[in-house]
Amino acid sequence: MNLELLLNFSKNFAKCLENPEGYNVIIRIGEDPNVKTFKAHSFVLKAQCPYFNAGLSSEWVKKEGDSIVFEKQNISADVFNIILKYLYTGMVSIEDCLPTKILDLLCAADELILPEMIAYVEEQFILQHNKWLYENFDKILHTAFKHDLWKKLQEFCLDHICPDPDILFRSNNFLQCDESILENLLQRDDLIMKEIILWDFLVQWGRGQSPSLGDNFMEWSDENFLILKERLHKCIPHIRLSAILPEDFYAKVRPLKKIFPDELYEEVLWQYIKPRNALKFNLIHPPRSDPVNSHIINLKHVAMIASWVDRKPQGYRLASIPYEFKLVLRGTRDGFTSAEFHKKCDYYERTITVLKVTGTNEIVGGYNPLSWNGSGWKSTQDSFIFSFDNHDKPILSRVRANHVDNAIYIYPSYGPQWGQNDLKTWGSFNADCCQCLRQRYEFPIRSSPDVFSAEEFEVFHLVKRNF
Repeated sequence: MNLELLLNFSKNFAKCLENPEGYNVIIRIGEDPNVKTFKAHSFVLKAQCPYFNAGLSSEWVKKEGDSIVFEKQNISADVFNIILKYLYTGMVSIEDCLPTKILDLLCAADELILPEMIAYVEEQFILQHNKWLYENFDKILHTAFKHDLWKKLQEFCLDHICPDPDILFRSNNFLQCDESILENLLQRDDLIMKEIILWDFLVQWGRGQSPSLGDNFMEWSDENFLILKERLHKCIPHIRLSAILPEDFYAKVRPLKKIFPDELYEEVLWQYIKPRNALKFNLIHPPRSDPVNSHIINLKHVAMIASWVDRKPQGYRLASIPYEFKLVLRGTRDGFTSAEFHKKCDYYERTITVLKVTGTNEIVGGYNPLSWNGSGWKSTQDSFIFSFDNHDKPILSRVRANHVDNAIYIYPSYGPQWGQNDLKTWGSFNADCCQCLRQRYEFPIRSSPDVFSAEEFEVFHLVKRNF
């Protein structure tokens, strides 16, 4: 069936809702004095909604004459109107809805068991109200994990936490967070936090659920250990114990060995005794991946830059970034000079360069799909420059269409250069030999045209991942 036929089908069912001739269900929504009555057809409700399918089949349904009567006091009339239109037409629109109303809509759809509608609304919510979601992140996080069907918002929250775990672990509400948040988070390979610190926070959370547990483990009774074991039994298997140093394990994990399943603790010991041997029980997860070896950018930056490389309208999810950023050069390790740059980077294609501006929070950089080998101008329409700042939105600036022949400039005494002076480095980059002056790219990436120094400088080679 093509799209036109589906739209006509949807419009015809919408007419049945607008003029519900032959209805046999009356639904009263809201509380007095703001009750609104809707009329519907049982065959539509039963076919489209598991909640109504079960309710309408019950022997205990309430009737008025020939009509079945439903009353829902915890859903607003506006929200139910959207849901009823979806049940009849398969279509839902939230463009005119405030974020708080969308949350009410998701809660109602969750209660009525409408997973397909929830998935669509979540997707549109993230696209249309991304800024609001970040501004109200704590509320969204703790609400999303109370609803099993809110998979996309849960993933959105985890993607936001993984590159910056302090958002959760050092928040005022950490001890009140739901166990499912921790369980899902600890399963992520891209959670950027040392494993021993994760362990400390997990123990802190477990003890916070039972305030009677004291600080000194040596004074705990077997009952105390059992309480903590029951609190953490879902989370402990997801701690990457093989990534904990032996001295940290001895000082912080060993005193709590009673909260481990016996077979898991035994395997941990074998891991330290004979790390190269095959594990006895295969219960230990490998260490978490190091997604980007950088002193300047984090995983969120990487996801955004990768989406710019692929001209993707929405950013990549942190768990599905299609490139590995392989470090080729680091200023504080290899040097900040043009000579060192050409020595290490000339023959790599598809490179990302990033510079941390001395004394500020600014990060500037650029993408070159070509190599840095040779001399003179290089032509490409795929290069771009960018900047990140803690207080402003990222700036993406692509080469202008009439300047693609002057997108990249290469000269032995210069470092990486985009356009005329759009992003230019020369000499020693940590000694006032960098500048951003918009000429051949779309937008300026710095508000100041003055020269600046880089306190750190990195170049990455982009390598396509095989998922």
